[in-house]
Amino acid sequence: MPINEAVAKFALATPDKDFIIEADTDDRYSYDDIDQLGRKWASLLAELGVRKDDTVALMGAPSADWVCAWLGAAWMGARATGINTQYVGDMLHYVLDNCAASVMVIDECLLQALVSIDSEWPLTLQHVVVLGKAGNISLPGGCRVYDAQSLVSRARVHDTVSVPSMDDICCVTYTSGTTGRSKGVLMTWLHLRGYVMGGLPWDHVGSGVIMYNSFPMYHLAGLTSSYLAAANGGTVVFRKTWSTSEFWSDIDRYQVNTTFFVGGTSEFINKLPPSDSDRGHTLKSVLLTPLPADVKEFEERFNLKLWTFYGSTEVGAVTFSEESPRVPGTCGRARPGYDLKIVDEAFNEVPTGSVGELLVRAHDRRTMLQGYLNLPDAEKTKWVDGWFRTGDMLRRDEDGNYFFMDRSDDVLRRRGENISSREVEIEVNRHPAVLESAVIGIPAEVAEDEVLALVQLREGESLTEKELGDFLAERLPRFMRPSVIHIRDELPRTATGKVQKAQLRREYRKAHQKAG
Repeated sequence: MPINEAVAKFALATPDKDFIIEADTDDRYSYDDIDQLGRKWASLLAELGVRKDDTVALMGAPSADWVCAWLGAAWMGARATGINTQYVGDMLHYVLDNCAASVMVIDECLLQALVSIDSEWPLTLQHVVVLGKAGNISLPGGCRVYDAQSLVSRARVHDTVSVPSMDDICCVTYTSGTTGRSKGVLMTWLHLRGYVMGGLPWDHVGSGVIMYNSFPMYHLAGLTSSYLAAANGGTVVFRKTWSTSEFWSDIDRYQVNTTFFVGGTSEFINKLPPSDSDRGHTLKSVLLTPLPADVKEFEERFNLKLWTFYGSTEVGAVTFSEESPRVPGTCGRARPGYDLKIVDEAFNEVPTGSVGELLVRAHDRRTMLQGYLNLPDAEKTKWVDGWFRTGDMLRRDEDGNYFFMDRSDDVLRRRGENISSREVEIEVNRHPAVLESAVIGIPAEVAEDEVLALVQLREGESLTEKELGDFLAERLPRFMRPSVIHIRDELPRTATGKVQKAQLRREYRKAHQKAG
């Protein structure tokens, strides 16, 4: 069922149970609290002119307020549209124009991002509701600004709400933009629910689930953590941003038993100094991608069980693994309800064991994207004879295990050989002084690519480029070894910890052009 209906169900069954806990402030909200506030948000959104199938832009950190605004939009049959909290200027202008929202809900601390828009003001935006204090801010185009608290306090509990169908568009989720401009994916409730059910076995969670989330609500990890808790009558613990130093104390304080690790977060945890408390905690299960290099060692160190999967915003979770997968690097096997095919550049299926682009076809078309918001031409290029092109390079072994190799944009070619940047990164990251790395291609003097490794070290560690090069010489074939290594203070990341390779490519290729 949709999240608003699930919250309403448990507001009747277990009204006083904690649904949302905000770790930054230790504020707690019961199912009844969130249900009542969600219905008030429905009322105030209706007063601001929101109707069925409208988009409501939401830009803020994980919070009860964010979820209540989402519930309010859902009760109105509107589409919650999460916006990257790091967007400013033209990038923010582009997304607001694309989603065509007339109402925006935004954290007080992000208001300056709206002021930073120096191009023509988004014509559709008429109302900005501030989570916090709006102050005396003035916006162009006659756009009105409100304090959310004052609106909610005088709003009535909406009594004419409608229950969305699982076929309805529940949200617009923008792609990360790490390899190109963000596109708004139209997701049904079935699509979102499928993503929630595509990782941890459904019988492994229940009313006792206490889910931890510090990933943004414009990302599927944030949305699904809330949905998973609500669907089971459990609890979700929010921290506004990921904090390695706060992670284990949050787990213990709130008795968390389940969480997600996305991007580099599992490596951040694994590279903490060993502690006697590594096994003395309540966390039992983790869904993560990618898997750590040694699953058994990770599980034994932290006394928990792992699952993994492969998915994307557009297609959902289309592979999943068994508990404690022991096949190194796997992202699981094909999930029931989806057909998977790995193809070459001519869209011919490749032999087992070969690398190619993954194509996906859902048995129920409603469980995949229903298009890109206001970008019909962008969607047309993604379909081939009823199959969706993921843009990801995978391989499959004889036992049906799938392995994510790289984004198609991140595959390098050197000396006639294709190179997976991810495979090089795995070996770089094995060095004990390395926190994480990003491998990209830069133009070679003659043709093809040179391999550039950009490396962030663990705090307090030291390592030279030569020392790392010598380390890799024993682990990589010559054609895969980085020809250039740069040690950097930090790598640019998305809010979920993914390194922004598109930004790095632009930076280094621009520098290469100037040098040339």
